Amino acid sequence: MTMRNCLLFGVILISLFSCNAPSKRTPDAERERLRISGSVTFEQQYEILLRLYRTQEDSLEVASHQTANELLNLVTAQADRTILAQAYMDLAQNAKSRIQASQYYFKALDIYESINDLAKTITCLNAIGEIFRAMGDFERSLLYLERAVQLCDQIGDKQQLAYAFNRTGAVYFEIALKGDQDALYLSIGSTQKSITLAKELGDMNLLMSNYNIMGVDYLRLNDKTKGHNYLKQALELIDRHNYYQDKPNVLNNLANYYMDSGDYEQAIAMALESYRIASELNIQTYLEVSTSLLANAYYLNKQYKTAFDYYSLSQKYYQEGFFNERNLKIFELEAQYETEKKELLLEAQKNRETLLILLIVCISVLALIIIILIFSRVRHFKKMNAQVSQQNELIVKQNMDLEELIAERNRFFSVIAHDLRNPLTSIIGYSDLLLTLYDQLTEQEKKDNLLILKISTEQTHSLIINLLQWAYSQTGKLGFAPENLRLDQIIQENINLLTLQAENKDIKILYEHTVEEMVYADSDMVNTIIRNLLSNAIKFSYPHSVIKLSCEVVHDQDAIREGPMMEIAITDHGVGINAENQAILFKVGERTISPGTNNETGSGLGLILCQEFVSKNGGTIRVQSEPGQGSRFSFTLPLAQQPVQPATDKPTETP
Repeated sequence: MTMRNCLLFGVILISLFSCNAPSKRTPDAERERLRISGSVTFEQQYEILLRLYRTQEDSLEVASHQTANELLNLVTAQADRTILAQAYMDLAQNAKSRIQASQYYFKALDIYESINDLAKTITCLNAIGEIFRAMGDFERSLLYLERAVQLCDQIGDKQQLAYAFNRTGAVYFEIALKGDQDALYLSIGSTQKSITLAKELGDMNLLMSNYNIMGVDYLRLNDKTKGHNYLKQALELIDRHNYYQDKPNVLNNLANYYMDSGDYEQAIAMALESYRIASELNIQTYLEVSTSLLANAYYLNKQYKTAFDYYSLSQKYYQEGFFNERNLKIFELEAQYETEKKELLLEAQKNRETLLILLIVCISVLALIIIILIFSRVRHFKKMNAQVSQQNELIVKQNMDLEELIAERNRFFSVIAHDLRNPLTSIIGYSDLLLTLYDQLTEQEKKDNLLILKISTEQTHSLIINLLQWAYSQTGKLGFAPENLRLDQIIQENINLLTLQAENKDIKILYEHTVEEMVYADSDMVNTIIRNLLSNAIKFSYPHSVIKLSCEVVHDQDAIREGPMMEIAITDHGVGINAENQAILFKVGERTISPGTNNETGSGLGLILCQEFVSKNGGTIRVQSEPGQGSRFSFTLPLAQQPVQPATDKPTETP
C-alpha cells in the first residue's frame, strides 16, 4: 500500500467514525430467549424483545429476524402508528446490516410523513442519507440529506441541520476521493455551515468532527498549513472533552500530514499513539490504518525490519476486517427473506459464503464449505428439536446437548479461522517482501524467506488435511477398512516424511525395530495418528534434542477390545504440558495450543483426530508430561492373528 493510498484510506475514516456514532453495545444479561407471559406489561415485553434483538444482532444470529417480527407483532396489536414508527426506528438503530437498517428507516419514514411528524421525519432522512454514504451511493445520500436540510429550515431545527451539513461535507469529501477535485470546495462550504451552527449550539463533539473534515479537505487541496491547524484544533477538542474513541482517527490524519511533509519521526509518533489507543478500544479499522501508516513511515525512514512487522500487522487487521464484512453481507442477504423461509435463507447464505471464499484461496474454499455443512446440520437438528414438546424429558436433554454442541462448534470454528489466517498472512507478507525488496536481498535472505514460505504453506496444507478428515469423520463419510498391518513400514514412512522438519531444528528421531507382531487397524488412520504425534513432538521439542519411538505389547484395560494390544509411544524432550491443559487436550472447542519452540503454530485439531481414530480402531490414547521436561504420547492398537518378523534389528536414526 503506497503512502498516498494510506492517506486516502486514513482520511476517509472521518465519515465512518464521526459525530453521533453509536456506542458499542454490550451483551445483555437476558440473552436466553424469554417466554412472555400475560403478567408482563407491554412496555416490559417491548424492552425485553428489543434487548434480545440487540444481543442477537451483536452475535450475527439469524434468530434476530424472528425476534424483530415478534416485536413488530407486539406493537401492531396496539393499533398505534406512532408506537409502530418508533419500533421501526429502534430496530433500525440496532441493526448490524445497513440494508436491514435502511428498510426499517424507510418504514418509519413513511409513517412519520403520513402523520406530519417533521422532527422524526428529519431524523429518518439524516439516518438514511448516512447509510447510503457508508454504502458508497453518494447521489442518493445527498438526495436525502438535502431533503433533511429543507425540512430543518422549515421548522428551525438547528441541531439536525448542523448534523445534515456535517454529513453532506463528508459525502462531498468522499466524492473528491473518487477524482472530482471540485467537490472539495462543496465539502468545505457545507462543513463551514455546520461549524457555525455547532458553535452556536455548543456542540463540541460535532465541532470536532467538522474540524477533522476541514483538515483533510485542505490537505487534499495541498494547503498544508490550514489543514494542519484544523486537525490540531480537532485534537485539542478531543483532549479537552475526552472524546477518546475519536482520537485515533485524528492522529492518523495528522500522521498522514507529517508523512506528506517528510517528517517521518513525527508521523511515526502520531501513528504509534493512534495504534495504542485503537488497541485499547479494539477499533478494527483504526488499527488497520495506523499499522499501515507505521509500515510506510518506517519504510521511508529506512527501518525495513520494523516496517515489515507493522505491514504484517496491517495485513492481519485487513483480513479480519474482510471476514467481518463478509458476515455482514451474508446477513444483508438473509434480511430479504421472511422467517418462515429459513430453509431457503440458509441455502442462500451457503451460496453467498462460497462465492466470498473463492476470493480468498482455493484451498480455504474446501475447508469453509465443510464448516458451512456442519453448521447447517447443527441448526437443522436445533430446529427439529424445537418442534417437539419441551415437557418431554428426553427432548429437554437433547436440547441441552445441542446447546453444548453449538458452543463447542463456535469455539472450534474460531480456532480454525484464526489458524487458517496466520499461515496465510505469513505467506502474503513474505511474498510481498520478496517482491518489494527482491533486488536488495542477498541470495541467502531470499532462500531463508522462501523456506519460511514453504513451511507456512505446509502448515496450511496439514491443517486443511486434518480438517477434511475430521469433517468426514463427523459426517460418517470417512471409510473404515481395518487390515493386518506391519508397523515398521508405516513408522519409517512418516519418519522420512518429517525428516526435513526435524533437520531444521537439529532434532534426531530414534526408532528401534522391535515389532514382531502385526496390528489389525485402518492403515490411513494409523498413518494420520503417527504423522500428527510425530509432527507435534518435533514442533514442541527443544533444538538439538532427541525424539524416541518405541513399540511393545501391553494389556490395555481401558481399550474396547480385550486381549493384548500394541502400544506405540513417541517421547520428546521439549516444553511439556501442564496438568490443566492435559485434562482438555482432546476436547473439541478447547484451545490449549502454545507456540512451538521455534514459534510454530497449530490448531490442536491433530490431537482430536488422533483420539477419534485411535478410538475407532479399538484402542486408547494417553499423555504423560511435565512442563519443561517433555511429553510422552502413546496409543494402543489391537494385535493381528499372524506374527511377522521385524525388517531389521538395527535402530534407525534420523538426524
